[in-house]
Amino acid sequence: MSNNRLIEQNIRALYGLKFMQLFLLVMPIIVPFFVAHGMTNREVFLLQSIYSIVMALMEVPSGYIGDALGRRRSIIVGSWLALAGYAIYAVGMGFSHFLAAAIVLGTGASFVSGSDSAILFDSLKLAKRTEEYTKYEGRLYAISNFAEATAALIGGLLVVYSLRFPFYGQLLVAGGMIFFAYRIAELPMSEEEKQQQKSGGKGLLEALRFCLIEQPALRWATLLSASVGSATLLMAWTAQPYFMEVEVNLAYFGALWMILNASVGLASWFAYKVKDRQTMLQLIFMVMLLVFGGGYIFAGISASYWGIIGIWLLYLGRGIGTPVLKDLMNIITPSEIRATVLSVRSLLIRLTFATIATLMGYLGEYYSISTALILIGCLYIGVVSMIVWALKREGVLG
Repeated sequence: MSNNRLIEQNIRALYGLKFMQLFLLVMPIIVPFFVAHGMTNREVFLLQSIYSIVMALMEVPSGYIGDALGRRRSIIVGSWLALAGYAIYAVGMGFSHFLAAAIVLGTGASFVSGSDSAILFDSLKLAKRTEEYTKYEGRLYAISNFAEATAALIGGLLVVYSLRFPFYGQLLVAGGMIFFAYRIAELPMSEEEKQQQKSGGKGLLEALRFCLIEQPALRWATLLSASVGSATLLMAWTAQPYFMEVEVNLAYFGALWMILNASVGLASWFAYKVKDRQTMLQLIFMVMLLVFGGGYIFAGISASYWGIIGIWLLYLGRGIGTPVLKDLMNIITPSEIRATVLSVRSLLIRLTFATIATLMGYLGEYYSISTALILIGCLYIGVVSMIVWALKREGVLG
């Protein structure tokens, strides 16, 4: 197979994989589903914290496996684990069952995370088209969010019959994810990469040291991407409790979820055009203001239907920031440890999310979701401002 045909096959397979991975019929109603099975909002955030800790523990080892043994194999394993996790959810009856499902799903997601973006970048590198990475990463991210938007509408209709129905449908979707995982082709390796694989790849600790200690620019880029990622992930799990706090009718959850994710998809689809017109520093500040100022603080202060506009602004920032920040990391990362470095990013996202989500759960239960949003929004603004200043000092942004 020629390089161009192989690249096109991988891009199409990744499009299908991402669509199925994020075609989450269960997502728009998962918090009401948990509440219906006796869980409090604090327990919902605790469950997601545990899920994130599992992903964090598996992120770097799974990325290392992707670099050392093959990224395609890593994605296939992750897809089968996704099917198993949703099967447990489909028959589960309480916190202990949902905890088991979260552990299996978290492990599976970690095997896909990092390897998918690494395959995309290396496919384009093979064709000497790496300058198009932001465009294709943005489209992958857009497709995943269009999938989640479409699934939200369908899941919202299925829930009319039963809170279980979206989980039954999710099993079929997981089967589609497995199909596309097998469609991905491993890329031909250079002699240097073959030697790396024979020796087990670059040592895990060496890759971590390279990412977080030896390369200041890569360290701060990773921390920035992880901070923005954790903030948007936290809002994804805060949105439904927020809808419930401002008394949005459950019948509208699916439609709202569709609008939010469609907005992310549109923003990420055109993110590469925004990048062409702005310096990286200006873009980062714009995303930061959308994500933190417009999202968390406005939603917290409003504490009403108007606050949903703040959540929507955050989702727009997520669509722009994710592909651009991944591109920034890929540019300064060697190919043979790219999946590992991207998994370090995901690890930091999950660790940060696990910590902040636990705090969000307690603040939301003892005060209110609105108060929690304001406090955590201020915290994120301070942290990200410091990281952007450090990147400017290193000459990465300008």
